[in-house]
Amino acid sequence: MSQAHPMSPQPASQPIVIDQVDAESYLEGLSISLPDILDGLTDAYDAASNRDDSYWPTTARGLELWAQLVHHVRQSLDASDAWTVKNPHNRPVMIRESGNYEFAVARGDSGTGKLDTIPNLARAAGTETTHSANRFSAHEQLTLITLSEIKKASESDTSKYPVGTWFLLYRSDNGIIRSEISLPAHISTDGFVESWHVRVLLPDIDDFVTGDRKPLPTTLDDDIAFNIA
Repeated sequence: MSQAHPMSPQPASQPIVIDQVDAESYLEGLSISLPDILDGLTDAYDAASNRDDSYWPTTARGLELWAQLVHHVRQSLDASDAWTVKNPHNRPVMIRESGNYEFAVARGDSGTGKLDTIPNLARAAGTETTHSANRFSAHEQLTLITLSEIKKASESDTSKYPVGTWFLLYRSDNGIIRSEISLPAHISTDGFVESWHVRVLLPDIDDFVTGDRKPLPTTLDDDIAFNIA
């Protein structure tokens, strides 16, 4: 069973942060549709919130949320023709450009989606995920550049879109769904991110609890604890 991470370590250097205003245009360069991602988050949380009666196992909501989100994200990215569905070592990811880019879905901790905090994974990444994410740790593309340089770089420039394993992190926070699509600079041997290279903050979903939808408990994301290889 994986261990919960007690706190987010400070990175060795500050990551490049793409704010919510620029998120959609930036992600288009990776063939990622921001509206599709936000729709997937809303649908996944909607499905999970209905697994709340006493007959469901306590892990039901967390598992439903993760599985629904993975399905939606992979279906969306596959439709772009830039990404391909892969399951290496039973890891449900998307890849492009012969695996230079990988996209995974994971629950984030309380720092997820916030500008003034450094996030981390809610649960330790498995050995294979850590290995995949660290393939380019020593690559010269991890040399830090400024945000203005990223914005000026061409779509094909890896300084603008560094290769590696990008994560969609998600978290519910007092009824608000926070998320980001971010690239670790390095994951430690204990499975947690030591530092981030790029963080793309997605718009908060703060109108989830409307109509017939049930409120989201803050602990919803923590209902399931299992290792993903």
